[in-house]
Amino acid sequence: MRDAAADGGGAFLASADKDSAIDAAVAIYSRHRPQETSTQVAGDGGYIYAMPASWVDGFSVIRTIESPTGNQIPTYVEPDRWTIYRDPAGLRVRFYDLTPPASDNIRYVYTIPHAVSAGASSVPASDDHAIAAKASAILLRQLGARHARDFDSTLTADAVDHAGTATRYDSLATALEDEFDAHLGIGDSSDDTVAAMVLHDIDVDMAWGERRLFHGPRVT
Repeated sequence: MRDAAADGGGAFLASADKDSAIDAAVAIYSRHRPQETSTQVAGDGGYIYAMPASWVDGFSVIRTIESPTGNQIPTYVEPDRWTIYRDPAGLRVRFYDLTPPASDNIRYVYTIPHAVSAGASSVPASDDHAIAAKASAILLRQLGARHARDFDSTLTADAVDHAGTATRYDSLATALEDEFDAHLGIGDSSDDTVAAMVLHDIDVDMAWGERRLFHGPRVT
């Protein structure tokens, strides 16, 4: 995917610029559709366990913890039975009431960023086009900014050409960003929870006869 997304981009862009744009697009994509992975460690009879080696501090999230493993119906540890905390040595998983013995394994399912290189990609093929669109948009923004810097305040034909080119790059970038957002459902409000308002008559009788803010107690 890296080679495909790097096609084009204009003579102003170096290969490093294109690679950087792809990396930025993959990072943005990862925030919306992170890669899920798993790892397994043996219990040691204690409460505290190290984080997985590929854990990314500030990004990764534990989806599930299973212990013991291997049961036909997975035995998941409820979220209120463990926590992640930081000690001087780093992040740790701490169980509140579970001490897996050495005969039991602990399996973490957690998220990490996607990785893309010239020879491999963790991104599903169905999302390649979206990432290529996002990377292209980033490159177009860079080209537009470069042309905007070249803009001359004097009303020359060259100055007008630079301004028009920058605007066209910006419009193309916006269209590609919209394509990326639509593919990932970003900004789709169909699943948003709509705030609800319920009206009730709170004008109930007050036995002690206290006056309300806007009107007195109900007369019966």
